[in-house]
Amino acid sequence: MPNHKGINNLSSDLGYIDSGYHISLKYIGPLSRFSKQHLKVKYDLLVILSGPIPQRTFLEEQLFEDLQF
Repeated sequence: MPNHKGINNLSSDLGYIDSGYHISLKYIGPLSRFSKQHLKVKYDLLVILSGPIPQRTFLEEQLFEDLQF
């Protein structure tokens, strides 16, 4: 199962079967095509916005106003 075993898992209770049946599971960790890279920190903040217009635009404008350094 592509998840972590224990409380630090990706799917909370959804990744655990509590049905009374004995099912053998092996947790293999998350699946990704990315690998960890050790890079210098270039930016202090990253914002990725998504959502329906006009709400996304309202949030973008508010963030620009609030985050002026």
